[in-house]
Amino acid sequence: MLRGTKMCSHGRRPTAGPTDGLHALHGSCARPLLRNSRQVQARAVQHLRPEVGLPALVQDVVDKFQLCTDAKQRYQMVLSYAEGLPSYPAELRRPENRVMGCSAQAWVDAQVSPSGTVQLRAFSDSSITAGLAGMLISALSGLTPQEILDLDPASFLPSLGLGPAVLTPSRTHGLANLFETIKRRTRLLVSQLPRFPSLVISRDSVQAEGVFAEVQAQYLQPDQQQVQQLGSLLKEKKIGVVAHFYMDPQVGDLQ
Repeated sequence: MLRGTKMCSHGRRPTAGPTDGLHALHGSCARPLLRNSRQVQARAVQHLRPEVGLPALVQDVVDKFQLCTDAKQRYQMVLSYAEGLPSYPAELRRPENRVMGCSAQAWVDAQVSPSGTVQLRAFSDSSITAGLAGMLISALSGLTPQEILDLDPASFLPSLGLGPAVLTPSRTHGLANLFETIKRRTRLLVSQLPRFPSLVISRDSVQAEGVFAEVQAQYLQPDQQQVQQLGSLLKEKKIGVVAHFYMDPQVGDLQ
């Protein structure tokens, strides 16, 4: 007998279990190899790691598709997302909301909620395209604009398993166009948002955005000649100064 080889109670060596993250050995004996490939897929899903860095909403969609064991189930999953699409008013079927490059007609609308997240709505006259739109809305609606803009489709779309057995090449192209339309609409939203007063301070400059920030910048970049004159006067008179700057929104009214 080889040294280091464990034997089961029945005297035989343990049978090697499936790879791909499945642990086939439990206790002192090995479970038999799974004979059905669908069983292997179903067992493997339990050991799949979450996609690194994905927002929770996106990961939830990925997890649902990874629980599917064949192309038919994935196709049915896509269609089920069409049923959950929020209502889409007819007046939103405007040219700027149209998804170009889809084999079917589709529209996507994006708005920013009071909490600062993007809320998406979509419509298509095709069930499969509506399902793909609903899938993306489930994954992206509720994210911040920056989360959507930072999201790389290659980081999660391949994990859905929507290959040629599920989607035709034209549908796959349409899915990419749906995602890009959502990003385009999000970029437009960001460009229309009011700029929050801010200061960008570097080694050589101070850049102010907004009236409030401009007033702050005046304190950070005063007239050097006046500073020197004031410093000389205070030194001559032996006067100390205690300065207070209040972060009050009313200061923004100063000109």
